[in-house]
Parts: sequence; structure tokens; C-alpha cells
Amino acid sequence: KDFCAFNYITKCGDKFFSIATYLMHRGLEPLIFDSKFSDYKQLIEDKKDDIITWSMAVDYKKHIVFFSTYSSKEDRKMCEIDKVAKSTVYAYYIDTEKIEKVYSTDMNIIGMAASDGKIYFTASKKYVPEDDDYRTYYYDIKNKKEIELKFDARISGNMEIIDDKMYFLGYVDKRRGIFSVDLKTKNTAPVMY
Repeated sequence: KDFCAFNYITKCGDKFFSIATYLMHRGLEPLIFDSKFSDYKQLIEDKKDDIITWSMAVDYKKHIVFFSTYSSKEDRKMCEIDKVAKSTVYAYYIDTEKIEKVYSTDMNIIGMAASDGKIYFTASKKYVPEDDDYRTYYYDIKNKKEIELKFDARISGNMEIIDDKMYFLGYVDKRRGIFSVDLKTKNTAPVMY
């Protein structure tokens, strides 16, 4: 198959992970490539061309790739009433090549990060969210517990965790930029405006 676009290319171990769309397809597929990009496989089979994979995150310590999906068909229906399609998060365990569904929510997950067996994500229940409609959570896979994180910023896009700090695109005091938040103290700091 020929590809139309790639998003979120990242590496963990000797594999590359990406979200891509094929020519003449609507869906965005989670894919795994070998180290030379000469061979790949789909992580979820999408026979109906309905799955949209919007976000992905890698837990480098635990060798897990997480990705969130939703139904394109459901999304088109829900947008008419300013609601969102249900998001489902899958885990791909690199060492065992096992895939499992680990979390579902009635929110639209727009950004994810992962660390120490926890998924951090930003989501909204509105199809066209305002800045204040975004909420940030973490989900502990082992304890199956979702907790909202409270700090003085709104994350509105991609996120990454490095050394107990989450870096993200978002807003602080209505100012857009790249910021960090210390996950222990919840203090935020600008990285770039």
C-alpha cells in the first residue's frame, strides 16, 4: 500500500512507530516499522476504514507504545451536537508484541504522554473546545484509576515526559507556548513563547 501522510514517528528499541494514512483511505493507522523502514505491520486491523488514531505515546522504561483511537463514523455523528466520539487507548508491549485495550473514555484525547505505567492525556468532551474545556488526567494501568491533574496551565496538544517533568504545547494565563510542569510539585514554567 502507498502512504499519504505520517504522524508521530518515534523510536523505541530497534523499532519505529508511527500513525499513518494510506492513499485513498480516511483512517489513520498505528504502524510498527523495522529498523530500516523496509517492513511494517498494522497494529490494529481496520477493515472498515473507520479508525482514527489521533495520539500516541511511548513509555521508554517499560517498552510500551500507547495510542488512542476513535471511530470516524461516530465522530461525524457527534460533531453535529458538539460532542465527541469515545476514545479508546491501546497498549502495544514491545517485548512480547502483545496488544491490548487498556482504557476507554467519553472524551476526545488530543495529546498523550506515558511514564512508569501511567498514561497522561489531555481531553475534552466538546467537539470544538475552548481553552478552558481541556482537562489533563493520568490513568494508572495497574490500579485502573483515572485522576485529573490540577495545575495552572491548559494543555492543548502534544506532550512528553522527561525526568518527572511534562513538556507540552498549551496555555498559561491565556498565553500560548511550550511549557513544562513538574509532576511532583505541579509548578509550571515557560520553555518557549
